[in-house]
Amino acid sequence: MTKHATGEIKGIHRLPLYGAAAVVVFAVVAVLGSHVTDMGKVERSLGVPIADRSISFRNEANGAVTVLDADTQEEITQFGVGEGTFVRMSVRSMSLNRKSKRVSYNLPYRLVRTEAGKLSIVDPETGHFIKLNAFGSIALSSFSKILPETTESGA
Repeated sequence: MTKHATGEIKGIHRLPLYGAAAVVVFAVVAVLGSHVTDMGKVERSLGVPIADRSISFRNEANGAVTVLDADTQEEITQFGVGEGTFVRMSVRSMSLNRKSKRVSYNLPYRLVRTEAGKLSIVDPETGHFIKLNAFGSIALSSFSKILPETTESGA
């Protein structure tokens, strides 16, 4: 590179600039192509359900959370203050997702057990779900009060 009296630098190599531009163009084409063809798309799925239950939650004046069967409105269980922390956190997460998508809080959720023995809480309105087995025995024991092993699909 040489510097002339005008302060202009001559002799900048254009090959690296062309290479960088080619990488950017390739990245844009790859992203657009993957969106059009769904190539490389990762989908989360629950599996085949063998048991499920529609549930809703009610906050009580004393700080307790009551879990209701959404179809019959019968109380399934209640978690007092300091109890059911994982259930509360899961529902809070699902509620925040509903809020971001402007979906009513009052619509029921589904608790689903699959053939593989996995337990998930599902928001049918947003498609969001939490695989509870990933959080260990505490999560499973909290939700086992809501969906006992003997519950049949559609109960």
